[in-house]
Amino acid sequence: MSLLLTTLPLLFLFGIFLSWVVIRWLLFPPSAYFGNRQNMDIKSILQPRIAEILGDGNKSGEVSVNPTLLGFFSQLLSFHVSSINVMVLNLALSESLWHMTITGITLLLDHQNKKLSWDFSVGQLSSKVLKSSELDICLAEVALSLLLSGDVSVPDLKPGCVSLCVRTLIGELHEGLFLSQLVLPSTKSISSINSFDYDNKFFQTEDVEQFHRLIPEKVNVEFDNTNVTLSMHSQKRHLNWTLKSLKLCYGRDNEQHPLKSFTPELSFPQSHVQVLLEDGLLLSQSRQRIVCLNTLKTTLQVSSMDISCTFTVNTCIIHYRHQEFSHWLNLFSCEKVLHRKTAHRKRCFPHLDAPVMLTSTVTNVNVSVQLGDTTPFALGFLSVNAELKHLPDMKMEHESPEQQYVHQRASLVLDSFWWRVGQGSHIQQAPHPPGKHVWGEALILDSLNLKGSLNRPHFDVCDQLPRLNLEASLKGLQLELSETCALCLSRLLLLLVPPVNEPQLSEVSSALGPDDSQVQPPFQSHLNFFFKLDLCLEDVNAFTLSNLAGAVSLRMDTINIMSSAESCNITLQGAALSIIKMVKENMELCCSAAETPNPVFKLATVDFCYHITIHTFQVQCPGELNDVFEIKLRDNYELMKDESKESAKRLQLLDKKVADLRKQHGELLPARKIEELYSSLERKHIEIYIQRSRRLYANTPMRKSLLTWTVSDVELVVLADESLHGPERVREQLRDIDWISPFPREGLPLVVQWCRAVKFKLAAFLVRIRDYPRYLFEIRDWQLSGRLVGTEQDGLVRGHRKKIFKLGAPWGDVTVHRNIPPLKFYYDFKSTISQYTIVWGPCWDPAWTLIGQSVDFLTKPTADPSPLLAWWDKSRLLLHGHWTMDIDMANLHQLATEDPYNTTENLHWEWSKLNFDWNPGQFVFKGMLDVNVRTASKYDDVCFLHLPNLCMTLDLQWLCHGNPHDHHSVTLCCADSIADVTSGQPHDSYRAFRSENLNLSITMDLNQGSEPAKPEILLFSSTLRWMQNFWATWTNVSRPVCRGKPFQSHKPVRKKLGQHYKQMSYTAAFPQLQVLYWASFAQQRGIQVECSKGHVFTRGAQRLIPQAGTVMRRLISEWNVTQMVSELSQVTVHLMASTWDETADHQINAQVKKTHLLSLSSLNYQRQSNRMEEEVITKDESNASYTHKLRLVDLRASWTTTNRNIAFALYDGYKKASVLKRNLSTEALKGLKIDTQTQAKKLKRSPSNYSPTTAPSTPLPSGTLSRAEKHEGTSMLQKLIEETDKFVVFSEEDSGVSDQLCGTAACQTDDVYNRNWFIELVNGQMMLRGTETAGCVLVSAAKAQLHQCEHHPSWYNDTLKQKTTWTCLLDGMQYFATMEFNPSEDEDRQLWLEVKNIEEHRQRNLDSVLELMESGQAVGGMVSTTADWNQPAQVNETQQVQRIISRCSCRMHYISYSHDINPELATQIKPPELRNSHEKEDLLKKRAGAVDTFTLIHHDLEISTNPVQYAMILDIVNNLLLHVEPRRKEHSEKKQRVRFQLEISSNPEEQRSSILHLQEAVRQHLAQIRRLEKQIYSNIRAQPEDINNEVVEINFGLQNQLNQEKNDMQMKSEELNILIRCFKDFQLQKANKLELRKPPEDVSVVRRTEIYFAQARWCLTEEDGQLGIAELELQRFMYSKLNKSDDTAEHLLELGWFTMNNLLPNAAYKVVLRPQSNCQSGRQFALRIFSKVRPPVGGISVKEHFEVNVVPLTIQLMYQFFKRMMGFFFPGRNVEEEEVADEEDKFRLVTTGIPVKSRQSSEDTIGPIGSSKGMTQGLNRTAGVRRSFRKAPEHPVDDIDKMKERAAMNNSFIYIKIPQVPLCVSYKGEKSSVDWKDLNLVLPCLEYHNNTWTWLDFAMAVKRDSRKALVAQMIKEKLRLKPAAGSDVRGKASEVKSDNSLQQQEEDEKARLLIGLSTADRSSSKKSIFSRRK
Repeated sequence: MSLLLTTLPLLFLFGIFLSWVVIRWLLFPPSAYFGNRQNMDIKSILQPRIAEILGDGNKSGEVSVNPTLLGFFSQLLSFHVSSINVMVLNLALSESLWHMTITGITLLLDHQNKKLSWDFSVGQLSSKVLKSSELDICLAEVALSLLLSGDVSVPDLKPGCVSLCVRTLIGELHEGLFLSQLVLPSTKSISSINSFDYDNKFFQTEDVEQFHRLIPEKVNVEFDNTNVTLSMHSQKRHLNWTLKSLKLCYGRDNEQHPLKSFTPELSFPQSHVQVLLEDGLLLSQSRQRIVCLNTLKTTLQVSSMDISCTFTVNTCIIHYRHQEFSHWLNLFSCEKVLHRKTAHRKRCFPHLDAPVMLTSTVTNVNVSVQLGDTTPFALGFLSVNAELKHLPDMKMEHESPEQQYVHQRASLVLDSFWWRVGQGSHIQQAPHPPGKHVWGEALILDSLNLKGSLNRPHFDVCDQLPRLNLEASLKGLQLELSETCALCLSRLLLLLVPPVNEPQLSEVSSALGPDDSQVQPPFQSHLNFFFKLDLCLEDVNAFTLSNLAGAVSLRMDTINIMSSAESCNITLQGAALSIIKMVKENMELCCSAAETPNPVFKLATVDFCYHITIHTFQVQCPGELNDVFEIKLRDNYELMKDESKESAKRLQLLDKKVADLRKQHGELLPARKIEELYSSLERKHIEIYIQRSRRLYANTPMRKSLLTWTVSDVELVVLADESLHGPERVREQLRDIDWISPFPREGLPLVVQWCRAVKFKLAAFLVRIRDYPRYLFEIRDWQLSGRLVGTEQDGLVRGHRKKIFKLGAPWGDVTVHRNIPPLKFYYDFKSTISQYTIVWGPCWDPAWTLIGQSVDFLTKPTADPSPLLAWWDKSRLLLHGHWTMDIDMANLHQLATEDPYNTTENLHWEWSKLNFDWNPGQFVFKGMLDVNVRTASKYDDVCFLHLPNLCMTLDLQWLCHGNPHDHHSVTLCCADSIADVTSGQPHDSYRAFRSENLNLSITMDLNQGSEPAKPEILLFSSTLRWMQNFWATWTNVSRPVCRGKPFQSHKPVRKKLGQHYKQMSYTAAFPQLQVLYWASFAQQRGIQVECSKGHVFTRGAQRLIPQAGTVMRRLISEWNVTQMVSELSQVTVHLMASTWDETADHQINAQVKKTHLLSLSSLNYQRQSNRMEEEVITKDESNASYTHKLRLVDLRASWTTTNRNIAFALYDGYKKASVLKRNLSTEALKGLKIDTQTQAKKLKRSPSNYSPTTAPSTPLPSGTLSRAEKHEGTSMLQKLIEETDKFVVFSEEDSGVSDQLCGTAACQTDDVYNRNWFIELVNGQMMLRGTETAGCVLVSAAKAQLHQCEHHPSWYNDTLKQKTTWTCLLDGMQYFATMEFNPSEDEDRQLWLEVKNIEEHRQRNLDSVLELMESGQAVGGMVSTTADWNQPAQVNETQQVQRIISRCSCRMHYISYSHDINPELATQIKPPELRNSHEKEDLLKKRAGAVDTFTLIHHDLEISTNPVQYAMILDIVNNLLLHVEPRRKEHSEKKQRVRFQLEISSNPEEQRSSILHLQEAVRQHLAQIRRLEKQIYSNIRAQPEDINNEVVEINFGLQNQLNQEKNDMQMKSEELNILIRCFKDFQLQKANKLELRKPPEDVSVVRRTEIYFAQARWCLTEEDGQLGIAELELQRFMYSKLNKSDDTAEHLLELGWFTMNNLLPNAAYKVVLRPQSNCQSGRQFALRIFSKVRPPVGGISVKEHFEVNVVPLTIQLMYQFFKRMMGFFFPGRNVEEEEVADEEDKFRLVTTGIPVKSRQSSEDTIGPIGSSKGMTQGLNRTAGVRRSFRKAPEHPVDDIDKMKERAAMNNSFIYIKIPQVPLCVSYKGEKSSVDWKDLNLVLPCLEYHNNTWTWLDFAMAVKRDSRKALVAQMIKEKLRLKPAAGSDVRGKASEVKSDNSLQQQEEDEKARLLIGLSTADRSSSKKSIFSRRK
């Protein structure tokens, strides 16, 4: 700053001089000023000019300048001066010389727009002040370079902007300059000049304007690289100041509104000033840093509304040494300057009424000071943030000045302040370590937050007092009072405070008047302002240090001070005073008061309260353990609940009053008045709540008890006897009690030993946590007796610790040896208890944690430095013995909610007559156990688990390095003896005894009682849902409570017992078991499982997995089942149903009907580890190792209509619940995330696995083929032409089709890594019973195996997938059926096969008559059945059944591929192999891909059925297996309706709002149902004994309302499900349509289905089952279906060979139907049907391609055979009737399937038409034929239903092809007139394009076109006309369609004459093969 004071005047004078020279040069001729040396008197020049400037501004002269001349000179002239030398004598100093040299002067002028701008630069300026002196010749010297630029307005010469840049300023100021007498202008002269300006007290606006006229609007001053040196030659000292940058910016905006908020009025323009200083450094002569400043920035801004100022300092370091710096302080005397300032008469600024905001930020400040010989000290801080706001009220017109207030806000934030005293404190150090005090730190403050506000009136008013609010928070305060600190502080005060000369007593007495003592005002007890003080101090530590007496430490955890004008409250928490006898280290640990070692004084809590008004003082020391915050939180919650109810009552009362007012006043009542009433009520609610909250603890004190222990009527007897006294006798008792622990061989030395006989009894033992409504422990009538032994083992040398007591003189120090081993207890107790209740839940865990922390305060840790033992190991170390309890009633309540005050939701374990034994490592429970679900509903009293005669054993196996029971070998040692026993490992005295893990074994045996027990399990669907919520509550992770730094709890986290388990095994054995599951409380539908004897064993292992990341998290617990074995015998499963509805009575329905579902003699399940041994890979399925093995022996299942209805109902209930949960979730309406790019990639990566067997034989149009494809198509076409003569459907498949199936090939790979499931069924059978027919069908299999394998992940076309295969092998399958035509008397009678008829490879006994009657194993044989499957058929009444399918085998494969890769196999996956670009592609695409495949293979089938059995099979298939639930069917129809409505809707997205409204409605119904259930439960529980009729009626009404709510909820839930599913389907369909619009890509197969039969023979017999009618043989039946990625499907049906034989006696033709040529090989097929289906459009199925290929057939038919076959398939039908009219004349169908005109009803019309379709006959036994139309709907049908029905009936056929089929027909009628022999006919080649038909339309079209062609051929054959060429017959058969009606009539007439038909014969009984049947 001294450099600035020296440099700036010089620059100012130089600038004035230069300006004067320039002006004079411009106005006057310059010839007189060049080339001459001039002498002048500066004083004579400057003094008048200064007087002129300081004079009146209005009289300032103006120089008239010609603008044209000025612009001309400014453009043509520039001034360059090489050098200027200036010498001035006696400038401010007598006998001095000022020499200045300036070089490189440049002046450039520019005149534009009435502004004259200049750029002035000086290359180098050197200046010196010389004087002849003894000290210094050179007083000061300066060297710099500068650049000055600016502009002025013309002609008034008003400055605009000025920029000054000074670079490389180097200055030296010597001692002589400061000691010289400066000649300054006299004060009188200046004051006389401006005396007239100081008449006013305040500055005026004219003064401000005059000042701003002299200052430019913009000023920028910049100093770069400044270096100033102060030298003192007398002391040979110097100081060097280096500054990198100094910037000063000033700006003013005269165009904006000025600031006028002054009193008196003053106008100040908007302006801003900014000063920035960077990198300042002050060094001494020894180059030591004195001052180091990084950044200093100050900003002042004045706007029209307020004034703001910011001050920022960063990194200021000061090292002050008083001895070195005192000479400089004496050199800079400020007395003269102060004296001159007082001589000036100053004027002040007016009063400011605008807001003023001051902000300051100072960071990283360190000041070290050393004063003389005293110890140095240092102080500093990391950061200080200060803010001050002065905010006056806005002036309002209607307000008086007395009503205006001034608001002043201030805040201060201080971080890490320190004050160090002592040697080395001046050295900059790191911040003090947390939690420690460093000796020598006099004051440490971690943080300080101070906030204050002062509200005072604008003017002093008597009745309005100021209000002061002050809030402060201090953390980490450390005070140290020592001798060094006191000395340093006293020396500092002497320097800062000057000494005061005390006056003499006489002077004082003379100064006081005689009446001064009486004039003194009295003491005022009240203050003249209101104030509120809130001060909080945390972690306060005070230390006193003495060099002789040691130190004293005072710890205060928290100090809260709340003071006001009425009272003052001080709360001190956690105070401890300790004495430090000797300070050995430089740091002292600062711990909490609770952890202070060896405190002299300790206090938990102290409250001081002083009431100022009543002058009372209170001191309170409460002993509090509970968490006050949680208590207040709970009380506030209860208050809010009660206040919500009360506010609702007040609101209802106001509503009633408003309603009354509206009745009185009507429309005259203003709405504004009503709004005011409700607004006032809202305010009243708030006021009442605040008042109640303040009075919360006024009447009742706060509950502060954390744990309450109540014991009543206690009687305790303790006996001591000589037989129990003495070390040896105590050891005998010890070995008798603790027999399992090994006794040391060398003996057991004991320090403490005692043995007592104990007996006590008490009436009640109650333990309560906080104020929870349930007791933690509740024990009633407890009696206990037994022995109790206490011993303390001798620790010997290592187990002794030394304690030194300093008693002082003359005794000295005394050493006491203490024993470290703990006191152990041995017990042998027997107790009886009438009631024992334990209540626990996860919601109580936080309170229990607080209790554990409180208990830690009472226990002292051991002196052994080993890691602490867990509580379970500590219990094993200290407690030993045996404890037996006989409890009449034991209860365990597991709370199921997160509310600790809940009493209704819990899981209740109830033991009756419990005998409990507590042995070392074992707990045994014997008694009857009932487990109940306690909930506030009608399921409350239902016992879902009943276990009588239960013996439950819990075995604990502690995994230790040594013997887990050898606690005697644990030898503790003190810290001094660690080196003697440590062997390089961390010391642990419990190493061999400490458990690493725990294996728990739970055994539940119910075979202990004399009578066999029958365990029962009763489950409801609501119970299962409740158990899910219960499990989620108990498995929730508990959060830490009062742990961590804020709670001064730094102990390590204790390991949970649940994480200590390594293995857990469970074993259950029971003589019989019954499990009941009901879907509802009324028991309408359910399942019952019973078994006679069972055994279950399972073992699981736990693995703790650390979580990834740097943040410490809990270990993840993962349980894996390593082994599981279950054996059940005589298992029976029944389905149960009842016709009762759910009523209001909370009773269980007793009228239940049972139906058999399945039963088995034994069930065996085994589960091994899920990891396979990789080195052992076997291909033998029987010897392979599987993870899961399930074996079912003698499985008997029955599937009837009743079972089907119950099962569907149970599944429907489960489905509705899951759908409701899913639809009400937040994920229900989230849109489908369809990534079209990902789908495109999948399609591109997965090429089509389309095999040639599925390709259509029709070639594509030639226009779409390339040349190569044309050539290939030509060759294939040539092959087809060559094969036309053979008339055989050709296939490129080789022989052995079953071996080449994709499913078989995929399951035969050897890349299996895990054989997961192996399910085996031995001698299984299933009974199927239909609805409309009597009898049943039995399906049996001697052996069935199901394998599931997981394969290694593989790359499939650049996609990594994991394959899973399922293989099912069925051997010895047989089908049996009853022979009865009429229903039996007992339809529920169960018929079962004997095991001998199911087993395979049994030895036949030919001598047995029964064996001969059963006809062996052939099809059609009769076998006997039994009703009781536990006994053979000879014992029970038997019924014979016939074998309709002989023994056969079946094989099924299912292969699925998934993108979910097993993480354990991720490292073993190899990268995909790169395909060679030159490798030829597989044109046929036979390479197997990742396609989900299902394959079914049947090799040989032999079938024999009679008409009754055939009807029975059709009944079972239609009504049992293919049955659709009516409700499900109705649901499907509703879904199709909504989907169709979405498709035709213009904006389907509008359905989203409907879905949201439905969701809200369903949620409201659910809430209402829960409310009604709880209300019904409360009504019943309120009066359990005396329930009157009124309560029953109320419950009945509530129950009806509940049922109605359930029905409404189900209806809306179903509607919601339909809407959501259809909406998502529509979104998916929309995305697929967008995908289809993209360029075509490769289409892949996503699913494949294959069904193959090698050979099947079906024998149709008479009703007796023995006489045959026909035999049908099929060979190589193959059906495949491919679902592709573009939603298309391909169906292919291939039949290698088929033939039908006539088995009637005396048949003329034995072969009815067969191909004309014999079967050649497996490559040829006799029948082939191919169909390619597209996705439906508008509900209409699209058939893109449909083709049927048939080989030439030979048909030999007899009328008798036809009659028998019709009787077989259609029993009861009259085959003698004929059709009356022709088919085409009857009616004609259009494409919609609706008849255009009809002569009869729809049923009469469609009946004959449907009879012509052989494949659809016999499916409906009631009507004999399938109807094409449904019955008339009962409800009105709208347009959407009609459109949907029409769409479902129609199919869109794009292309249909049926190639020609040659036929050789022979027919023998009832008479010889209709006998035909080898009639050669050809079915024409039929092709249809783009037709929308029903299947009936298609059949009629084929029949119509075929009949026309065949009639003509028949005429030609009868007339023996020569047929046309073969090409005309084959290729042009389809063109035989004549439009000439006359020719057609002639041909028909010829046919009638030849065949023998006439018009009269139409009504006779003679029939033709082409006639229609009714």
